Amino acid sequence: MLITNIKPDGFVEQTEEGKKKGYSGDTTGQWVTGTFDKYLRAKVSGIPNDVFEANKKLVDSISSIPDPTYGLMNSTPFKEKGADWNKKLNDMLVNVIIGKNSIEDWDKFVKTYKDDPSFQQHVKETSDFFKEKNKK
Repeated sequence: MLITNIKPDGFVEQTEEGKKKGYSGDTTGQWVTGTFDKYLRAKVSGIPNDVFEANKKLVDSISSIPDPTYGLMNSTPFKEKGADWNKKLNDMLVNVIIGKNSIEDWDKFVKTYKDDPSFQQHVKETSDFFKEKNKK
């Protein structure tokens, strides 16, 4: 029993059999295709082609920005404290976005990182790794 078909344009559509069996929604997230499709998040079943083309342009524009941290090894302080730093950062970021914390709270938070000797060591090691990696 096929519950979905792949149309010629690459989009997935639910079959009549799938609709009869009560399956709903897009099941593409459950597939492991073994191929890489950089436009996977740009397409949603049923969107107009012009919207899909605009989404593809957005993906291409984002993809063209290189990640300067790619290939850098983690600093010693980051290996020890990085998970905690990331959790605190994400928590504060969400709290500022939802209004639980103010921009002033954000500025104080950033200052705690700037004043943290371990974080400063992380910044130094990461900068040194980056400079070494990009020697010409």
